[in-house]
Amino acid sequence: MAREIRVDPPPFEKARGWLDADGNLVASTADRFATPYAIYDCDTKSGYGHSTRTVGEKGLQYLNLDDVVALGFTTREYQAIMHYWHASMGDHVRSELELTALMSSSFTGHLNDPGRFSSMYDIRDRAERAVSSERFGDRAYRQEIRDEEIQWADPKGRNGRFLTAYVFAKTAPTTAIYGKHLAETGIMDWTLKDAYDWGFTTEEYLYMLLFEIASDGRDHVRSEEELNILFQERTGGHLGVNGIKRLLEAREEHEWAGPRDYRYLHPDALKEPYLDLYPTNDWANYL
Repeated sequence: MAREIRVDPPPFEKARGWLDADGNLVASTADRFATPYAIYDCDTKSGYGHSTRTVGEKGLQYLNLDDVVALGFTTREYQAIMHYWHASMGDHVRSELELTALMSSSFTGHLNDPGRFSSMYDIRDRAERAVSSERFGDRAYRQEIRDEEIQWADPKGRNGRFLTAYVFAKTAPTTAIYGKHLAETGIMDWTLKDAYDWGFTTEEYLYMLLFEIASDGRDHVRSEEELNILFQERTGGHLGVNGIKRLLEAREEHEWAGPRDYRYLHPDALKEPYLDLYPTNDWANYL
């Protein structure tokens, strides 16, 4: 099977940035889940309108990768949010504090630890019973996983998305630089912008990411053929167990990608500040 050319469906709302209380376009916000965001609207004088719902109300699963980048979510934040959305079969992160709690329990140690979401559930339970929601809007400003962009390093030119050598570089690589192939490394450590620039749609990136999560970080999609298999078995935007099973069965006869890295995600890959769910003298003021 060769590559299937897929495109992201036209978004209902294309994100442009954030809106302040006066409706002006601003670069950032302290609460990405409760702040209205601007969308492109060529029928207005300013060139933008406002979203019908906030991210906390609708979730990130309805946005394309370029929209997620425009709204300032980092790759690890998006990975954690979509991990939770998939595992919960449709629930979504609703606040900055929920995201902090989720990231304190996700992508550390074993990815599929059954208790990884317990801290977020605990935060939500207390938030729903709080007198004021202002306590739950504090944003943690996180750095992107790297400054360098992925660039091709294959002296013979591009050889498909999974077999073209790439490097992490701030400047254009030379033919002398030896790169890795996506077939060897997997996509989890690529930024959202890297994946989008490399030609992966939001859905393609998501299925590849979820396959890596399902393997606890030890395995990844290795070829266009394997990606096509996952798409044959998707259900309602979710990667199903049958798709993973079919892909593994197909490998019994074909090793499309050749050698690869067996990578365990290191617990220090994401440095998240310690989250104290039970401060001694604080919760009583909000419950």
